Amino acid sequence: MVDQAGIHSKAVSGDVDERRRAAYQLGSFFADLPDRDTAWKDLHKLTQDKNSRVRRRAADALGSNFQHIPDRDTAWKDLIQLTQDKNSRVRRRAAYALGSNFQHIPDRDTAWKDLHKLTEDKDSGVRVSAADALGSNFQHIPDRKAAWKDLHQLTQDKNSRVRRRAAYALGSNFQHIPDRD
Repeated sequence: MVDQAGIHSKAVSGDVDERRRAAYQLGSFFADLPDRDTAWKDLHKLTQDKNSRVRRRAADALGSNFQHIPDRDTAWKDLIQLTQDKNSRVRRRAAYALGSNFQHIPDRDTAWKDLHKLTEDKDSGVRVSAADALGSNFQHIPDRKAAWKDLHQLTQDKNSRVRRRAAYALGSNFQHIPDRD
């Protein structure tokens, strides 16, 4: 049995490593915790932590448990806030979380706009995550023509990893592309 009181204690600790461990444990055990409302409050607080390593773990936890969170609207806002974080590693994790939960997002039009912004991020790792997110969610994106354009643009990226992921995303979604010519 998971010690939810222990996780909560770590989440409110003054020690960065304790809060980071709490975020990790929330990510690992959220679905099994008896009081998800309290767990969600802890996770929400950790998404706004002053330490980037804590926020990074919190983004991972959001990504792996989005469908179990009681307040998805706030969770979505937290995720978007994390995609705009000053730390590129936090943005990468948040972009990945966004991609893995796109189908659970309440407002896909807004989610699409946020995903589009990530394709233009200055960090290549964020653009890699954006290409992956576009590829795995292409059929759910409201504006496939614009998504296709973004993927095509990413195939011209200066970073080879971004180009490779964009090419894979195009290939795996060719049947959904509106203008195959």
